[in-house]
Amino acid sequence: MEPSEETTNAVLAGPQDRTGDDAPSGPLRKTVSLYVLSFLILATVVVGFIWHDLGADYRDTLAYWNVQLSSSADERVRVSSLWLKERRTDTVAIAASRWTVSLLSAGGSQSNVKIQQGVEGEISHMSAINGFVGGAVGDLDCRIAAQVGLRPEMAQGIQEACQGVKQTGEYRIDTFGNEQGHVWLILSAPVMAEGQASPSGQAASQIIGSVMMLAENWQDFVLVFGPESVPTQTSETLVVWPKAGDALIFSPRLHAQGLPSLFRRPLAGSSFESLAARDGNVAFGEFTDHRGVRVFGAARRIAAGGDSVATKLDWDEALSGYRRHRVLDWMAGTLALLLLGSVMVGMHQRAAARDLAERAKQQEELRGSEERFRATFENAGVGMALVDLQGHPLKTNPALRQMLGYGEEELTGMAFTEFTHPDERELDWELYGELAAGKRDKYEIEKRYLKKDGGVMWGLLVVSLVKDGNGRPVYAIGMVEDISKRKWAEEERQRSLEQFRALSARLQSIREEERKRVSREIHDQLGGALTGIKIDFRSLVRELPAGENEISRRTASILKLVDESIQTVRRIASELRPGMLDDLGLVAAIEWAGQDFQRRTGTPCRLDLLPDDHTVDPDCAITIFRIFQETLTNVARHAGACEVDVRLTSEDSNLVLEVRDNGIGIPENKLSNGESLGILGMRERAMLLGGKLTISGPPKGGTTVRVRIPQIRRTPREQAHD
Repeated sequence: MEPSEETTNAVLAGPQDRTGDDAPSGPLRKTVSLYVLSFLILATVVVGFIWHDLGADYRDTLAYWNVQLSSSADERVRVSSLWLKERRTDTVAIAASRWTVSLLSAGGSQSNVKIQQGVEGEISHMSAINGFVGGAVGDLDCRIAAQVGLRPEMAQGIQEACQGVKQTGEYRIDTFGNEQGHVWLILSAPVMAEGQASPSGQAASQIIGSVMMLAENWQDFVLVFGPESVPTQTSETLVVWPKAGDALIFSPRLHAQGLPSLFRRPLAGSSFESLAARDGNVAFGEFTDHRGVRVFGAARRIAAGGDSVATKLDWDEALSGYRRHRVLDWMAGTLALLLLGSVMVGMHQRAAARDLAERAKQQEELRGSEERFRATFENAGVGMALVDLQGHPLKTNPALRQMLGYGEEELTGMAFTEFTHPDERELDWELYGELAAGKRDKYEIEKRYLKKDGGVMWGLLVVSLVKDGNGRPVYAIGMVEDISKRKWAEEERQRSLEQFRALSARLQSIREEERKRVSREIHDQLGGALTGIKIDFRSLVRELPAGENEISRRTASILKLVDESIQTVRRIASELRPGMLDDLGLVAAIEWAGQDFQRRTGTPCRLDLLPDDHTVDPDCAITIFRIFQETLTNVARHAGACEVDVRLTSEDSNLVLEVRDNGIGIPENKLSNGESLGILGMRERAMLLGGKLTISGPPKGGTTVRVRIPQIRRTPREQAHD
């Protein structure tokens, strides 16, 4: 329906009361003064409300980017720390290899070609499957005894890493490279003489050499980050580290585009990157980056190395939404004041019916107000529409028509529900019905619009009701802001989180299957072999002549050693994967773990468990058991408790495990700073099955760990298969 020119003008002019009044000129001036005073008071209230609203919007914007940037940095640090932990395991495995020990025990001589080839074969295999560039083995004088994949420009870094291991006797991570973006990580581990303990943390006198494994920092380590977690135009994740008085800065995004990506700035400088390289952890705030641009940023140190992850976003882009909202608020305030002025002009006209000159002046002011309102309406940067109480647009501005792709006649011939997405149509119409009935004066929703070309646009809709002088609803003003980019960014971030969680679940499953396989191999193969050795040796002892005391002592010693080896094999197999968890179920496994904890630590462990015949889903069982193991480990290491209470129960189709100790408790900052990998691992395990883990401290001290996981109902056939 196309509104007439008179209707449009009346709508743009606002509701008015046109009745006259034969008031004398004296009281008229007093009435005018009263109207002006009332208008100023209301204008002050409107302006104050706008300023208050703008302040709240600014604080909300800062809080939003604080969460986005800090979460991104925390997630990148978590993933990179796991990657570095896996590479440490690979490096220590090469250092503990019998080929490496044999090569260095012979003084690093290369005369034994077979041993050297064995070492280089292990380095090549480890590099191929785990992404190393190559590696080297050096003796105590840091002479290279074996190497794979090294280039001349890597020699200085290899020597520095070798000397560092020789001096400290410990595993270490070093970063080195040049200004062209070729930067490497060297993961170095000491090699111990045969018969010595693990390479980690030994005295330098036990070292016979070192192993250095190289990874291309930006091709392997940094690329585990994946795409930007905050997908905006200027958001960027950097890796920074200190070296020789400088802050070295690497940009994975520029590196992927083939642009210069490695920068050097003074470590003592005031830029955001220098601060991150110097301090490691930087709380969210406003800074100036190495380009001299104002940014919001946060940084987190990677625990296993000297690098830090820094996430930043240009200040202009971060506050662009706030500035648009500020324009909308000022526009809304301007419209409200203009409408208020129009109403008061109408009231003034009623009081000035006999004064034609005053009436003409007021009519001129009213026309000016209408023109200003029309200009504001037509030139606004956001979409605007005047809608009647039946939901049909009476007037739309060019910005709204450009957003949706419709013409003026097309939009005024439709109800607004026709270009609203079906999923939001019912809610929008319900809210508009309450608005039209006078039950509310305003509502705000985020909804999808159907564009003429078939596309979909996300918009922030703010609808305000306009009433006449008697308080009756007349029409509504709707303002629409295009928020498609922000909604897309939120959806992209959610997809990234779901992908990370799926990857974590897959890794947990693979690790449990590998533990189960290795436990069975150790128990069946190695345990069986030791048992066979014991049986055969006893048969051999029976065939020896009697009365030989020396032989009897030696055979008894050998049998004792075999028995201890069998017990060790059983203990290792049980720690990897308790057989009773698969054979007898979760209740028996928790009872065994609690008794083992009490035997090892001397701390009483009271158990209140479900009946033995209670059926628990296998995935739920292994999750509960691993969380229980980690909790007991934390109690033994940190709590200083003298008693532990364990309760396993079923509540509302949920399996609930509660472990309570009377120790020293856990500080609140330890629960919220995200640095405890054990607590993070327990929470992640519970979340993968739709559960929740909480840690709290009772008023009288101690710590309570409570995990709730939904139980999966399985058919008898599925239970028999499990």
